[in-house]
Amino acid sequence: MKTNPFIKGSMQAIILNLLEQNGSMYGYEMTKAVREISKGKIVMNEAALYPALHKLEEQGILSTEHKKAISCTT
Repeated sequence: MKTNPFIKGSMQAIILNLLEQNGSMYGYEMTKAVREISKGKIVMNEAALYPALHKLEEQGILSTEHKKAISCTT
């Protein structure tokens, strides 16, 4: 799927707005929220989201937290 230039140019604003409204979010939650808010008209995939998050982090605008999954081995 080709990235819509409007979305690409608005990615940081979309991310910051989501975080302002919802507080901390997982990347998956962000992509799901954008899809729901736009009623499926805007699809933000992880391939576009994570580089934008890293750029915002490098600029000191936000901080990210990496969590490891926990599994049970029984």
